[in-house]
Amino acid sequence: MKRSALLVVLCLGIFNSGFALAQNRPGLINERDAQRAGLKIQWTSAVEVAPTLGKISGLYLHISDKHSTTTFEIEYGGTVEVNALVAQAKGTDAEKQKAALARLAVISARHFGQQNMENLDERAKSYADQVKQPSTIREVISQFGYGRNGRQLGIAGAEQAAKDRQYVLQVGRGIISTMKKFVTPKITLYVSTSDGVVQSIDGATGKKLWATSIGKREFSTSAPVANEEFVAVTNGSAVHCLRTDTGKFIWKHTCKAAPGGPPAISEDFIFVPLVNGFVDAFPLWDQTDRKDIVEKRKFAEPDEDKSESRLAYEKAIKETRLARYGRLNRRVSKHMSIKHFVSAGAAMNRPIVTKKTTSWPTLRGHYNVGSNSRDNIGKMRYRLKTGGPIRASGAYYKNHIFVGSTDGFVYKLDERDGSLAWSLGLGEPISQTPVPVGDAVYAISDDMGLFKIDLQDGNLNARWPARVADIRSFIGASKDRLYLLNNLGQMVILQQETGAEVARFSTNSQDLKLYNLKTDRLYVGSKDGTIQCIREINSNHPYIHSSFGDSKTTTPAKPPVKPAGEGNPFGEKKENNPFNKGAGKKDDGKKKKEGNPFKGG
Repeated sequence: MKRSALLVVLCLGIFNSGFALAQNRPGLINERDAQRAGLKIQWTSAVEVAPTLGKISGLYLHISDKHSTTTFEIEYGGTVEVNALVAQAKGTDAEKQKAALARLAVISARHFGQQNMENLDERAKSYADQVKQPSTIREVISQFGYGRNGRQLGIAGAEQAAKDRQYVLQVGRGIISTMKKFVTPKITLYVSTSDGVVQSIDGATGKKLWATSIGKREFSTSAPVANEEFVAVTNGSAVHCLRTDTGKFIWKHTCKAAPGGPPAISEDFIFVPLVNGFVDAFPLWDQTDRKDIVEKRKFAEPDEDKSESRLAYEKAIKETRLARYGRLNRRVSKHMSIKHFVSAGAAMNRPIVTKKTTSWPTLRGHYNVGSNSRDNIGKMRYRLKTGGPIRASGAYYKNHIFVGSTDGFVYKLDERDGSLAWSLGLGEPISQTPVPVGDAVYAISDDMGLFKIDLQDGNLNARWPARVADIRSFIGASKDRLYLLNNLGQMVILQQETGAEVARFSTNSQDLKLYNLKTDRLYVGSKDGTIQCIREINSNHPYIHSSFGDSKTTTPAKPPVKPAGEGNPFGEKKENNPFNKGAGKKDDGKKKKEGNPFKGG
């Protein structure tokens, strides 16, 4: 009997210790710590790695400027409804005032008449605090949702469905709701592993889309890079090109020397930095036929409501893509016209590619900027010479390039002509990429000091501490916060405006992080194969930083309209029903054709 009891105790102890280890694996953030800091774990995903020596080599986040999802969110309940009722009660419509006050009376379990309008805001707030209301309810209707006829709603259909739902809530239950429109770009996370596997993960859900094995396991594999149609990664001295939609292998080519850093990509070329100072440019298009393909793909965006136009557009795109891939495969088998940029010193970092330029640093202390046009590819435009090696890539923001050097200076260059807008000496070597956010540039020194520099004049920000100590690296930024790691491996959260510390917590020796200045999502985890996506609790949709274009978010102020259909399910229109006034009327305003909201400056 004693042996059985002892065995049970030992088993429970092993189970509990194993559970504790699982909850505190290196690189993972605890849910409770995240909540205390105002954060939420969006998803956790496992990456395929070799069971023994496999590690994650690198991450790359791609934000599409061609594919997006439009959703309409309806919120009601809690203080959302109370605030809407207060606004209606303070309006000029007597019938709506009466209905709003009656609804407030029901919510607060007290009745007060229409005549008593004093201190309405304070009273409504106190009622909301006193009465146990349900938490805010959020209903989401997507353009990719399906209607009763089994077809996808589309943008117009989703908007009408959201208005119909508002109408049902208001007429049937007397609930006032708010509606918001969100346009969110498609976000994809690409992962490469040390055993030569490239994987694609949905950035919104963490779902694995595909995985492709490339090269040889014994060769070093770089971090990936991607545009709308292609993924590039180096394995050993070869660069591999894959398709973004399926992960299908397209071609590979050998570089003239060993790659020094991860590749970069534009619409036309893959750029690979080499240890001899060269940057190889591999064409994505068969340049002789590129003009014909581009002309064939100049189709107007089809109307969402016209299925024939949509099908014709997709068919034409598919045909030109197939032709393009066929020409690529034939051309690789013969000869690929590779261009080269030449610079002094080893190029050990990913180049920065914009619409006009390709730029990269070298260990000799030069920051090199070359032309990115098809006709002038391989030609240098200008070069910045600093007083020490440059160990990190530059940052591009608002038509300027920001460079940090081990000589202790941060430089701001005009991308067009290379003129120096300003330079600031911090007195400490800088081996990390400067971080431009909002109206400031943040720099982290090798002595673990964080500095905030005004974007325009290049001076230290007067509202910030002169130096925030013990900051090791940058992780990400939201609209008003910075997320960093300190020298103890803790995540430190600072207010962008003042530098005040919001929170800090342990990340259990986190060894994987994505330098993300595209969205407010934090991608962290363990190189052993686990990735977490973390967001702020109230950030249901990703905030796109200004260098990539902010997400379109609108709040229609119009009252819900009568649903399109056979009639009012709640009966015929009554003269004394304040919610039927104006129902069914069409909007007379002119519709504006929306452009692409994601292309940044």
